Amino acid sequence: MKNKKLIIFLIAMAALLCAAGGTYAYYTTNIVTHNVISSGRVDVELIELADDGSNFKNIEGALPGETYAKVVQAKNTGESDAWVRMKLVKTVKPAKAAAAALNAELVKLNIHGGKWVEKDGWYYYDSPLKPEAVTPALLSAVTLDLTMGNEWQEAQLLIDVYLEAVQVANNGSTVFEAAGWPDKY
Repeated sequence: MKNKKLIIFLIAMAALLCAAGGTYAYYTTNIVTHNVISSGRVDVELIELADDGSNFKNIEGALPGETYAKVVQAKNTGESDAWVRMKLVKTVKPAKAAAAALNAELVKLNIHGGKWVEKDGWYYYDSPLKPEAVTPALLSAVTLDLTMGNEWQEAQLLIDVYLEAVQVANNGSTVFEAAGWPDKY
């Protein structure tokens, strides 16, 4: 009988402890908050214009000794201030595949200095570019040397413009101290 009372007492205590635990859980609460921290966006657009302000179009029938307008600028279309840089690469393709290579030095790119500083083949804009702001022109025109001979007939001149941008915030006090420039060119 004593064992029976002890078992009943233990069962009652276990039930009492379970009830107390359930009551404790009933009076607790959880709160979860979600804090969103978004980064800014760096984005730029390359602007290439003709002398009349319209979009630049390919030039057909170019002649030695002539200058052709090609205005090249950068626009910050992102949400954050950006450091920008550009690279201009000239490539000449002779009309005939077997023709001798043509001297690209006979094509002069009319580069503007001022806020554009050349270093290691890149032209760096030396001030942060604010959102929606446009840089002054890096390139204003292309001049073909008057000494170009018949080998230039029907040749193609390609001017590839590479534009890159990185954030200004916490990224150096000058464009030359900025980190994060891609290494792909």
